[in-house]
Amino acid sequence: MRATILTGDNELKFSLKRYLRFLFYEEIKEIFTAKLGEPSSLQPEMLSTELWIAEAFNPDNIENPEGFRTVKKFAGKAKVLVLFISEVPENFPKSGSFWICLPSGESIYEKIKNVIKNPPPSEEDYKYLEDSWDLLRYGPSHHPREKILEEKNEGI
Repeated sequence: MRATILTGDNELKFSLKRYLRFLFYEEIKEIFTAKLGEPSSLQPEMLSTELWIAEAFNPDNIENPEGFRTVKKFAGKAKVLVLFISEVPENFPKSGSFWICLPSGESIYEKIKNVIKNPPPSEEDYKYLEDSWDLLRYGPSHHPREKILEEKNEGI
């Protein structure tokens, strides 16, 4: 199996890569890394990886669900673990079959193991998360902050 790690923080990216190499050396043979906010870091061979671990939001723009949008494109095709590291709404589920809110008392090892052994999340699975948190639906030009800037510029 090949995996891609997509994060906005280099330290997190390198830690996850070491973690996967150490604990999943038999299952995962190749690991790619990419950085949120840097589309050029995505390599063509990443499109066919079987496992993605992605930070949901770009930490440089916490209203940008860039990582979530990226992995959603692989619905039904790739196994995914979405990491919610920033604050989440009170009613948002803290963990599910393909996501986890960190920090958590849940074992990351067990979470990744379950993601690997289960089928990839479907469009409906992603929709469930979007229904739980509207911000996950937004595309790059639909972020609340950008929307406000657009409205201000229209009056100029």
